[in-house]
Amino acid sequence: ASQSVHEEYGGVVPELASRAHQQNIVPVVDAARAAFHGHLTTSLIDTPQFIRLLDDPNCWFYALDSVGSSMYAPASKTGGDDIPSMMRFIEPIVSRNRDFALKYGKLFYFGECGCCATENATRLPYYWKNGRHYDGNEQANYMETVIRAFSAEPWWGGMFWWKWEEQNYRAEFHDDPAGDKGFTTPELNAYALRKLKASLEKAGVTHGYSNSRTCEIGLTTNSGIQYQSIAYLVDKCTTPKL
Repeated sequence: ASQSVHEEYGGVVPELASRAHQQNIVPVVDAARAAFHGHLTTSLIDTPQFIRLLDDPNCWFYALDSVGSSMYAPASKTGGDDIPSMMRFIEPIVSRNRDFALKYGKLFYFGECGCCATENATRLPYYWKNGRHYDGNEQANYMETVIRAFSAEPWWGGMFWWKWEEQNYRAEFHDDPAGDKGFTTPELNAYALRKLKASLEKAGVTHGYSNSRTCEIGLTTNSGIQYQSIAYLVDKCTTPKL
């Protein structure tokens, strides 16, 4: 919404901003489709909270090919639970996502899913200060719980794993074999992407886009071309050509 919509109220009014977003987003999606003929999607924080929007047949979700959601829901009260216990714990979360997915009727997936690699992290998967020490098993058990619980659901389209270990500089991530060293040991990225530059050159690719800032950094460093946020591509595709 433009600022003029909010001026008489002396500040931003979320409801007005939400209405304007609903009105303006569909033309943006239409413009994107006119320039891009692939799969269009979005992923939001806790998408099931927006289930009421699906009552409107003109909801912008329907203009997309799929919708994703974040998944960082607690899987235990105190942390350290076993997988069967955590699967029982997240049954309400599965049900809530199921309600949204079945009502939406198109592909539904987790655009982000992860758990910090610290002890007791399954009680608050998105929070670093659950415990004092690195615990790769706690993270692995959370991910296995989610995969097991949702793989049984025919409407679930899978997930993108958000890797939390790279966020903080801790000694455990340098000397623990179970730790992830994506940022702290850049040689790992260089090796994983060793064939990327030649592939892009062969295909004539001169510019890249990503939906993750950290991926932009790694890909730009190892590909020989510039990677930018996908937002730049959307802006390019929706800017009128005079």
